[in-house]
Amino acid sequence: MLRGGLWEPGPPLKRARGGFGGAWIGGRTCVAGGEEPRGTIGTVECLEGDEWQVVGEMALARHGLAVVALGDRLHLIAGGDRPGLTVTGFHEVVAVP
Repeated sequence: MLRGGLWEPGPPLKRARGGFGGAWIGGRTCVAGGEEPRGTIGTVECLEGDEWQVVGEMALARHGLAVVALGDRLHLIAGGDRPGLTVTGFHEVVAVP
């Protein structure tokens, strides 16, 4: 987290993961997707104060995806639907409350 012009560790995500994407939207940091040994993760979470809150679910859980903020929506683009080297052309839009 950036506080007072310096980077500091932030609170941990609810689940450890790799390969997730993130964006800054509505004054908040939000992340989507990722993977763990059991499979891909389909949550969209935003940092609220010092705690991550789930704000949505992806239609298709993916890792290695691009996340782009536009207005009050996150565009979740491509990514793999299984751990490892997988790729989809899936694009979905999630409104962030």
